[in-house]
Amino acid sequence: MLFDPLKRALRNGLFLSIAVGIIVGWQGESIWTAFTSALFTFAIITPAFWLSYKWANKLAAKHRSPEEK
Repeated sequence: MLFDPLKRALRNGLFLSIAVGIIVGWQGESIWTAFTSALFTFAIITPAFWLSYKWANKLAAKHRSPEEK
């Protein structure tokens, strides 16, 4: 079963960004620093997730057994 890479990347990028923002805020930084760290994380990690999931779907489709197709 193949999944939509864009939806997965957006969801997981959002979760990771929120976690980074919470951790940065917990370490005593300002709200603005936590927000910008979360935003930067989202901007960097979401395309990386998308490329990774797209590549994994391509490999999974290539190696699926004939009865799954």
